[in-house]
Amino acid sequence: MESLYSVTDIMSRYQCSRQTAVRYIQKMEHMEKPYMVTEKALRAWEQAKTVCPPEVIRAAMIAERIRKKGVGKNAG
Repeated sequence: MESLYSVTDIMSRYQCSRQTAVRYIQKMEHMEKPYMVTEKALRAWEQAKTVCPPEVIRAAMIAERIRKKGVGKNAG
């Protein structure tokens, strides 16, 4: 069975207030009365909130531009 996290668990994990923990849980797939969230939903929410450093994003954008220019040259 998958682990469940309570409001108290979320408060501890993110060092936030009870109100903020409830708000976070409400943004995830969750159960109510009591508020609980599965580990799977928590991981998915965390993954959606995770961003790459600017250098990585910039490198990906440059690589995409180069790739598109290369495709255009081969087409003509």
